[in-house]
Amino acid sequence: MRTSSIYFISYLFLISVILFNFSHCKSPKKIQKISNIFISKDTLPKNINNQELINPENKKLDSIRQLDSFLNLVKSRIIKFKTFNAKFKIDYTANQKNETYIANISIIKDSIIYLTFKAQFLGIIGLQALITKDSLILINRINKTIQEFSFNYLKKITQIDLEFKHLQDIIIGNPSINEKQLVNTKIDNYYLTLNFVSENLKMLQNFKIDNFIIANCKLDDNNPLKNRTLKIQLEQLKPYNDFMFSTYREIELTELKNLYIYLTFKDFNFDQPINYKFTLPNYPIIKLNN
Repeated sequence: MRTSSIYFISYLFLISVILFNFSHCKSPKKIQKISNIFISKDTLPKNINNQELINPENKKLDSIRQLDSFLNLVKSRIIKFKTFNAKFKIDYTANQKNETYIANISIIKDSIIYLTFKAQFLGIIGLQALITKDSLILINRINKTIQEFSFNYLKKITQIDLEFKHLQDIIIGNPSINEKQLVNTKIDNYYLTLNFVSENLKMLQNFKIDNFIIANCKLDDNNPLKNRTLKIQLEQLKPYNDFMFSTYREIELTELKNLYIYLTFKDFNFDQPINYKFTLPNYPIIKLNN
């Protein structure tokens, strides 16, 4: 596994959080679909739950109560869990190159995340990551080295707030709803759209009207000099217990060049014993904490 590829794998999970404080959510689809991420071809279901809430002409609820109802419905779809295990495939395209990786992940909620990656063409583990609330540790099994990044260091180099819970939400597929940053809402026959603005970011989230589960999001830097945009599409919902889990994600990252990522979850479970826990090998450690 080449060094550049190894850093991309860490970049894949970090960039979604480092750039933006959010996310929710067959073989890989064609890249051009991502450019049409907010153009839905779905039709409105005949029987819509909560019809009295989504009718814009309803006079029974004032705008504040209606918004509260929408947010409560969105929050009711958030996945609650104690542990999570999954195996998934990563396909990505960057600089006219395509690569595929197989990843395993285990999460102990609000505590630790274990990630293991291997290149499909090599078939051996090349990179492992151990993430806690304070740090990210990358283990390079090919070069036999360890790099440790503090979250403060990541915040400094990216100029974006980074928290463990943001990365956790991205992987699980839970939205991060900060009502203090909500500046605009819109509803039509297909989506409830929420717009959030923070000091560094602008975020748009679309929730499907028929289930109030997030379908896609778009995030931009407030600073035009950075010119960073992240788009995420979540598809192929599968039931698990009382909630739905997105088993297919499309990601487009636009900065100097475009990066396209496709995540396909092959297997997953919640609230089961951790599958992929590992210990640190006796490799040299490089700490990046400044």
